[in-house]
Amino acid sequence: GIVDRLETMLRTAGMRDPLSMLCSSDVLAGLEYQCLVPTLCPHCKRPLSDFWGKPEKMDLIMPASVEQSLRKSPNFKGQQAFDGIFVRGDGCKMCDNDGFSRKQVVVAEVVKLDTELLGILRGGNTGKAIEFWKSQRGGVTYVEQARRLIAAGELDPARTASRLGVELDCDL
Repeated sequence: GIVDRLETMLRTAGMRDPLSMLCSSDVLAGLEYQCLVPTLCPHCKRPLSDFWGKPEKMDLIMPASVEQSLRKSPNFKGQQAFDGIFVRGDGCKMCDNDGFSRKQVVVAEVVKLDTELLGILRGGNTGKAIEFWKSQRGGVTYVEQARRLIAAGELDPARTASRLGVELDCDL
C-alpha cells in the first residue's frame, strides 16, 4: 500500500504520472512496514488447548473471527497445528499482572526493490507486484511473520490481530 499512498499524494499535488517518477531506482530502493506487538509473559501464558470445548471462555480469549482467519492459514491446518498456540494468561508478578512481558517484537515487511519489481509497480499493478515479490523473491508479509510468531507460542492471536489492525489471513 505504500506505493499506492504515495501515488495518491502526488496526484493530489498535481502530478500527472506519479508512478513513472516513483517507480525508479533513483527514487525507491525498498519499502518497509513495521509494527510492534507485545509478547506473552512466558511465566503465565496459557495454552489455547485449555479452552477447547469451552465456547464461553473461548470467545473471551479469542474472537471467532481471529480463529477463523488463523484456520485459513497453511500454518494452522488441523487441530494439532493449534497445539503450540498460547494466549494471554491471568497475569503474575513477573508481568505486573498484565499477561504480557515488557518485551515487544517487531513484525515487519521489507521489500528490496529491483528493476523487475519496479517495472511491475510502474505498470500500476500492485497485486501482481505483491505476488511476484512473494513467489519470485521469497517475500514474507508482516502478517505471515506474525502468524509464525503465534505458531511459536510467542504472541497472543487476538492481541496481534488487534495491534496489526487486519485479519490474520488478509495476505492469503
